[in-house]
Amino acid sequence: MVIGTTNSVPALARLLAYAELSHMARFALERIPAPDAGQALREALGNVDGDLRIGVIGSLAKRPQESENVDAIASLIDDQNPAVAKAAIVALGRIRTAEAVRALDRAKPSGEQKQLAVIDARLACAEAMLARGDRAKAMAVYKPLTGEDQPKHIRLAATRGLLACAGKQAD
Repeated sequence: MVIGTTNSVPALARLLAYAELSHMARFALERIPAPDAGQALREALGNVDGDLRIGVIGSLAKRPQESENVDAIASLIDDQNPAVAKAAIVALGRIRTAEAVRALDRAKPSGEQKQLAVIDARLACAEAMLARGDRAKAMAVYKPLTGEDQPKHIRLAATRGLLACAGKQAD
């Protein structure tokens, strides 16, 4: 059983900066449904670096109900640390909301690896939208990924998604 309330947030927030304690503090904060738990994680983004920042990004992605998390995470897509930038992109793909897609659409990642990570995250968002029955939004994400400027495997994934949006089986 996990027990934590808003009263626990200040103590847990102080632990986020310590490598040996950050993981468990994040684990607890992820599960506290109070908005101030999410706020503590967002504030920690500016106070931690490297692996600790990557961990906080992942924890924020586990709180998709807080729309503020998308902006906080999206601001790190161009972080100087490539691992942090990629973690931000992956986290937006895990949040899987229309807001996350808009943040990914605004991203102008440099380098092929980051560009492919953005596409993968967009596809994950589209799949979630389709699963929720929001075919129009899913189609809007899939359609631009079917262009000739995209690698073949991406065009195939997007085409499969479009067929699923149309209610057709793509085997």
